[in-house]
Amino acid sequence: MKLNIKLYHINLLKKVWPDIGQRFLKTFKPDAISGVVVNFFSNERGVHHPSLNTMPNKGLMLMGSKGIGKTINFLIYQRIQARYGELGMRIVSAKQIETNVKIRGEQYIQDLIDCKELMIDDIGTESQTFKDFGTDRNLIHDILMQRYISFQRGESITHATTNLNVDLLKKFYDARLIDRMKEMFILKIVTGESKR
Repeated sequence: MKLNIKLYHINLLKKVWPDIGQRFLKTFKPDAISGVVVNFFSNERGVHHPSLNTMPNKGLMLMGSKGIGKTINFLIYQRIQARYGELGMRIVSAKQIETNVKIRGEQYIQDLIDCKELMIDDIGTESQTFKDFGTDRNLIHDILMQRYISFQRGESITHATTNLNVDLLKKFYDARLIDRMKEMFILKIVTGESKR
């Protein structure tokens, strides 16, 4: 079953974005990063990212320094989804994934693989090798490789944030996954002052 992504009118997003952002951070003001995320999830996304016209389930990966607002903008979008009756994307950090796998096991990984819309926060912060019954694994690598299959079928969308650039990501993940990331995501390098 093909994933049907709910897009919002750009004027609606621009109107509610500051208010919702200030619920997370009192001093929040929309900035260039907000603009990237608003444009991505708006009804005008094909204008800003023409590849989305042919691959509508391509996700957004924000790449940039710590504390500049990558995560908060995804949280705002998640809150908008909830406000307008959407199930909403699931947001989980790379570190949380490792912790939850230790507690819940393989079923937790399967839940993330099966999730329709997933945002993995801070990829590249996870352990490069996670001990799973004596076997070394990179959990984020495994999850993204499996989600790539459902992406190809048009059944899921994956988003991510990272403090790394593509060259640094190559130290964490093999060339095969990096190549698939380029297909799965609109890779957007973002800059700004730390809000922390």
